[in-house]
Amino acid sequence: MRSGLDWPEWTSSYGDSGNPCTGMESSAEWAKYVPNKDIIHTPGTTFNYSSGDSRLQVSDYVLNILFD
Repeated sequence: MRSGLDWPEWTSSYGDSGNPCTGMESSAEWAKYVPNKDIIHTPGTTFNYSSGDSRLQVSDYVLNILFD
């Protein structure tokens, strides 16, 4: 939750196309959608609730387990 990504998940409704979580979920490839977001804070410095951070962590974990 401190990735620094531009991920304003709480500023609009989940049904709003401008919500990054909605954009991610309607994307064919979530793991590619998330890292393409801009970084607006130095990673590790600012807390921001982000479903995108969770997806990155899960994707990284799964890749390490399956292909390491």
